[in-house]
Amino acid sequence: MTDVAFGNLAHDSARAFRPILDAMANPGKIYSFNPPVQAPAELGPEAAAVALALCDFQSSIWLESSLRIAEIPQYIRFHTGAPITSSKPDAMFAFIDAARAVPDLADFPMGTQDYPDRSVTLVIKAERLTNNSDVTLKGPGIQSTRGFGAAPVSPTFWHSMIASRTGFPLGMDIIFVGNHQVAALPRSTQISIDGAA
Repeated sequence: MTDVAFGNLAHDSARAFRPILDAMANPGKIYSFNPPVQAPAELGPEAAAVALALCDFQSSIWLESSLRIAEIPQYIRFHTGAPITSSKPDAMFAFIDAARAVPDLADFPMGTQDYPDRSVTLVIKAERLTNNSDVTLKGPGIQSTRGFGAAPVSPTFWHSMIASRTGFPLGMDIIFVGNHQVAALPRSTQISIDGAA
């Protein structure tokens, strides 16, 4: 599928970009996200819309194994110009299907002190997003605290996220998509499990 993505490029890309922007500004808040995108079924319209809205020829993309089928890399390259990389340390974006288990995150770039923006953004396909409290969030964009959950993301993932945030402004941003929803956890968001910081 390389001939169409957004039907009306300017209008539809703006419709896709706005909920992502709102989600980044309000960590853990779940937004309706039903982008008018045609995409390979395994990628899904929500994850495809994130790629189309945020990635370009300078954005190297790493794909989790279930998303490496020929059609998806071809679709991404055609519509965004983004190169596909097999190297986690080189990835600017990583697209992951939580149903297939989130891979070890230690090899993804966290940025450097001089260039904290040289870090990965994780785009995680989830089956369900909820404000039930798998974890508790606080930080910029959250008035007090906010509960958040993403099924079937495991507790191991959340512990990895907590560990990755100890060196702010280094760290990774996360965009969760799925079931016509989007939510985001920028690296400035503090995550706790059972009261642990």
